[in-house]
Amino acid sequence: MRTSELLRSLGAGLVGAVALILLDEATRRLRSRAPRIEVATERALRRGLARLGIRPRRATLRRLALGADFLSSSVYYALVRRGRPWRRGALLGTAAGLVAMNAKRRFGRGISRRTKAMTVGYYLAGGLAAAAASRLFRRRALGPAPVTAA
Repeated sequence: MRTSELLRSLGAGLVGAVALILLDEATRRLRSRAPRIEVATERALRRGLARLGIRPRRATLRRLALGADFLSSSVYYALVRRGRPWRRGALLGTAAGLVAMNAKRRFGRGISRRTKAMTVGYYLAGGLAAAAASRLFRRRALGPAPVTAA
């Protein structure tokens, strides 16, 4: 893979991650019972850091969790670029949503059907945003379509 292709893939991944996090933050501020994508990451970080004897403040832990989610989601959504972006974005987003839903359950949070559906929807939206960015970047890289005489 050439450097320009890698950068376009990572750019599409960044767009997907930004869409996911913005959607999460917006609904968190508007709805008290909205899914929180960073909660499972916060709990995992808290447990891991506690084993090292580190107990960060809640605000610091939240920032670390959002950063970790942003970084991992960016790299994950960069995979959208290979093959058919729309299908791959939908599949990757749905798969990530299902994994996140199960991670919430594993870390001790019972979740309703509505929250499950919203969680999968968040990640699906991130995958589709990455697919849209991938298509846009591909078109820009190829340049304008040639004009043919009729």
